[in-house]
Amino acid sequence: MENHFKPSPEQEQIIYGEEKIKKVIACAGSGKTSILTASIVNILKEEKCLPSEILALTFTKNAALNMQTRISKELSFSTDSEVIDIFTFNSFGNQIIRENSYKFGLSKNFSLLNEAKSWQIIFEIFRNSDFEYLKAGKNIAQFTKRILESIWNIKNNLVSFDNLKTYLIEYESVLSGYKSKGLQKEELNKISYFNEICRMYAEYEKLKLLKNCIDYADQIFMPYRLFNESVAVKEKYQQKYKFIFVDEFQDTNNSQAYLLAKIFDPKRNSIMIVGDDDQGIYGFRGASVENIMDMGYFESELVSDSKPYFLTINFRSGEKIINFANNVISNNKERNIKIIKPEFSGKESEIFFFKTIDMREEAIIICEMIKKLREKGIMLKDIAILCRKKKFGEITRVLNKENIRYEFIGNKNLFYENEILFLLSWLKLINNIYDEESLMYLLKSSKYKISDRDIYFLKNRIEYGAETGENHKKEKSVPVRYLLGSLKKSDDNRFITKDTNEKIKSFLSEFEYYIKKSEQYNLSGIINLIFHHSGLYDEIKSGFGQNLKKKIKNIESLIRIASDFEQDNSNADFEAFVIYLKELARTEVEDPDSIEISGDNAVKIMSIHAAKGLEFKIVFLPMLRNKDYKPKLNSKAEFELPAYLRTDSRVWSEKASYSSQAKFRKKLKDKAREEERRIFYVAASRAEKLLVMSHPLFESYQGNPDQKSDELLEFVREGINDVCVPGNANHNTAAIKIKDDMEVLNNDSSKESINTLNKFSGLIADMQFKERQGRSGFQKPPVKKRSTALPDFTDKENAARLENKLLKDIFRLKGEGKKEVLKKDLSGQKETDVKTRFFTLTEILSYLTCPKLYELRYLINIPENTSRENTDFGTKIHKLIADMSMQLFKAGNAGEKGFTNNEYEILLKKYDQEILSIKNEKLRKTLSNLTESNVLDFREVSQIFLEELFYWKVGNVYIRCQIDRADIMNDGSLRIYDYKSGSQKSSSGDFYYKNQIKFYLIAASEYFKIPVEKAEGLILYLGSGDIDKSRLDLPAAHAQKAKIPRTVSDIILQNFDKKLVKDCTRCSYSSICK
Repeated sequence: MENHFKPSPEQEQIIYGEEKIKKVIACAGSGKTSILTASIVNILKEEKCLPSEILALTFTKNAALNMQTRISKELSFSTDSEVIDIFTFNSFGNQIIRENSYKFGLSKNFSLLNEAKSWQIIFEIFRNSDFEYLKAGKNIAQFTKRILESIWNIKNNLVSFDNLKTYLIEYESVLSGYKSKGLQKEELNKISYFNEICRMYAEYEKLKLLKNCIDYADQIFMPYRLFNESVAVKEKYQQKYKFIFVDEFQDTNNSQAYLLAKIFDPKRNSIMIVGDDDQGIYGFRGASVENIMDMGYFESELVSDSKPYFLTINFRSGEKIINFANNVISNNKERNIKIIKPEFSGKESEIFFFKTIDMREEAIIICEMIKKLREKGIMLKDIAILCRKKKFGEITRVLNKENIRYEFIGNKNLFYENEILFLLSWLKLINNIYDEESLMYLLKSSKYKISDRDIYFLKNRIEYGAETGENHKKEKSVPVRYLLGSLKKSDDNRFITKDTNEKIKSFLSEFEYYIKKSEQYNLSGIINLIFHHSGLYDEIKSGFGQNLKKKIKNIESLIRIASDFEQDNSNADFEAFVIYLKELARTEVEDPDSIEISGDNAVKIMSIHAAKGLEFKIVFLPMLRNKDYKPKLNSKAEFELPAYLRTDSRVWSEKASYSSQAKFRKKLKDKAREEERRIFYVAASRAEKLLVMSHPLFESYQGNPDQKSDELLEFVREGINDVCVPGNANHNTAAIKIKDDMEVLNNDSSKESINTLNKFSGLIADMQFKERQGRSGFQKPPVKKRSTALPDFTDKENAARLENKLLKDIFRLKGEGKKEVLKKDLSGQKETDVKTRFFTLTEILSYLTCPKLYELRYLINIPENTSRENTDFGTKIHKLIADMSMQLFKAGNAGEKGFTNNEYEILLKKYDQEILSIKNEKLRKTLSNLTESNVLDFREVSQIFLEELFYWKVGNVYIRCQIDRADIMNDGSLRIYDYKSGSQKSSSGDFYYKNQIKFYLIAASEYFKIPVEKAEGLILYLGSGDIDKSRLDLPAAHAQKAKIPRTVSDIILQNFDKKLVKDCTRCSYSSICK
């Protein structure tokens, strides 16, 4: 782990320990992934097993990719890590099912249902069945969700159909041992409901099998069942993996823990589980911190032989944040006792707390704080806003108003984008004209802009009571029953202005139009209609840039969801679709596999669950109200799995021994409350430098003195403790200061806001927000100052000779080391093994140009002398061309609203005029060459794809390709464009580029399923305006494609000596390669 990972003594014990079972409790920010990575690397370096004999399980794809990248970096040779099986739990289960699909009655191409599609199957079964006890009531979505959760609970508790049948026969005998009659009655009441749930479960499984589908819970339940039924299959996997590593073990549910125990055999395997009981936050999904604390799924003698390790140094956060988090989590009783410490005493961090009247004022202050942070040089992407509940409306409204970029993180982020909220609000209102939440969203939207003041007078009728002094009548506000009715009578409302009345009439006219059309159009049709008729299409079309591309993509996604829904449900109706969309948007289950975070410079907004495993310099925690962190117990106990069948927590097996319902319910509430505290702890521990917490007294303050305020979250008070740092007066003073800020606001909220922002400015004035030093385990190498004893080289030739000698020595030494690794890799692989490999097309092209170039660039990693200015220019020009192309394509090919030929020519001339005004000569010349080349004429183009990224499979090799632009023409042919920012190249460059465009032609024709003979490739040299065109017939395409496996084979066999080019003068490595 040269120059990268430097383990501490306690970390070394973990890495080099020989125990069969290692349990590592790693606190927040302790670098647990580094420990896992280092342990795997150590095993491979000591040759204890082959890479293919390692299994590593994580909870997210990002974590899996991160682990593989780190292993590759530490080994300095990527192919070793490619064959390590690094999976998420679900993808591992999915792999087992796919490898044994015939045993389950599935074909190899089975599909995975998302939660909403599982919900839809349940919905259809219920709608077409007659049940005596199961009744949906008014909220069909909530009812159907509960049924699905019941079925998943059966699977997560590994209950077979035989177990279910046995219990339904013998339940009286089981329940006779209950001490509490109330609890016994509770379990008895479940039987009738549970009987019908089991009927629905059986039908659900039958329909899934007919559709060749599995669901989310099947990915663990089915492999567990297979291992139970087939010893031979279980032993196959036990023999396959000698070392097993598991990350985030506190988030495992019952079935995941028991599946892991099935593939662990102490005679064959060693296992290392890493997690933190203080960060177990997925109880609502069936996860249990008991899994990492008790390890009851292993045999008791194995648990007694295991060794627990603790990592308690937090390398992420500063001392104040760590002390705050410690104070909060120490109030939990069900945890391993540990005190988390900072990397070093006095490490800088700050905590800021403020109160506001309501959530709107809170959002305004947060945005002002973000502006102040930006003025201090903080990047927006280093700021996160984390919420317990997904109530982002006020915050995003103010961020939009202030033009502060933000990005939603989480698999439900589509449903919080403004354009999607707009369309969904229309759909929900068409389905239910009394949906006031959707109605108010539309009235306040950018199209109608009806103010809060007007809405107040629409929602409240002003009446006059008895006369007061001087003949004045006392006014009183009386809420109206339906807002829609008030809109229709707005002309009679003296408080509504003429301008607002005109907007209301426009809204009602549009609303009636959509109601009529909803009876005629299909689902995707009505979305398309609203998109165009509402003006949303024109609003987006008039814009420009990357953000607008995203908006179009979001709307396409919604239309695709509607189309998929119609295809999956032949009898789909509007009501069912709206219910389906509500469930998709509302579901609390964040699928870890689908959570992605971009590198865009934008404030990251997400739920606390979506933030798990992430870290940010500054974290805002708004809406800290007790009611949002209040544990919710299942109010419908009849939908619960009978306690006798539950193995997901000790509390269920102990239910019979409780003497009263009250005591049992208190135990459940205490457990749920501890989870809420862990959720808050996870949120606070995401912050590195600054943690900002806020508490709005009201959701929306109406000025009513009788309006009851929301209580501050009690966990905040637990964290701000005077004994935060014993004996440290500064910290105690800070704690007392924050406590003072928790007092009730003054009457004048505006003055309080100014005061808050002034305090905040003072706090951050002296803070250092520089990049933090590398953690222990990933320390940055120290920069060595030049010694004054060294000669000052003024002789450039002398200096160059010395540099070349040094590089050649590095080349020789590193090359020998690389070849040894290659030999080891090849010696451990049988000739018959088929190994999937991944390359970029650039790697393949580099080798074809010159094998020695490939070796120096990719194997030995010697840096090249590249011009940063040219690279930046190339990146910028590609982005600019992509934006121009999209706008011109929309203009030239937009159906009825498209431009005429004359208008299109005018638009091109407009571009030419704008280009002439550009001061940068290089940019002006480049764009002029672009427009003069006619490649921006899209009138014969039906579809375009810009910066399209895809993987091209050639045999057992995957080639990563990214095409600048692909056009599908009206006649069905394909045209590929590749932009080069320079002028026409020399013969060596020409060889590289022509190979590149040929590969693109073949790969793109396969990707878009268009015959290669109907494809044309164009290389546009932007520096000169020259265009090279290429076509391939079928034999030429086969010959070109055959170069891929030959090249990969040559790379594996280390054929790096030959050079294919005669002129090496342009090569960065020419001086060291001679």
